[in-house]
Amino acid sequence: MHSHLLKMTMLSQRAVDYSIKSYEWKSLEFCKAVLDAEAEWGEVQRGVGDLGRTFRAVGRPIDFDSPFACCALRIFGALRVTYAAATKIVNDTMLMLEGGRLASSSEIREMGDHVNSLVRLYTVALFKKDVEHAATILQNAKVRDYFYPRIYPAQNDVCHGNVAAGQFEFEIARSLVEIAEQAFEIGDAIVGWLEAKDCRRVNAPDNSSASMCTT
Repeated sequence: MHSHLLKMTMLSQRAVDYSIKSYEWKSLEFCKAVLDAEAEWGEVQRGVGDLGRTFRAVGRPIDFDSPFACCALRIFGALRVTYAAATKIVNDTMLMLEGGRLASSSEIREMGDHVNSLVRLYTVALFKKDVEHAATILQNAKVRDYFYPRIYPAQNDVCHGNVAAGQFEFEIARSLVEIAEQAFEIGDAIVGWLEAKDCRRVNAPDNSSASMCTT
């Protein structure tokens, strides 16, 4: 199960990185790289479900007293949301390019750099089982303060018909905020696991993955 978690983390990190680059560089090549990887992502998710059904079949219920099992559920759920948000960035970028919008927002590029740094932090934390990298995400609470003052003015601009802001840029900014929120969720889950704290707040994507998480 740990190997599935690492594989999903790697694929999610790559999707986020490529999706951000697709917007920053206006690159259809990076868009295609993300979309082409969806089959591999689906295969890993099916593997998680198959593992869950196997555990159910042999009567091995989830151990809710296990910090790793419970925190793994939160991480699985957050990775699924993250991957979906990265895919949406790609789709919005492609629509934007089809509409002839070639200029990119400097603020959204800056947001993308912040998001990428958060995702890299939890990726390293999971692979190295390093609590310090995960704790850095939680300590950097000011990043949240950075996002929201930028997304809500963009929303107001769109609502008032400000063409310069652009609906696609607003949607991309919202996706970046979503990925940032999931990074905080994953960072908190990793800290809970590695410090063996109570980790009962589960963000489970579905019952199949819940059934397969055991220590």
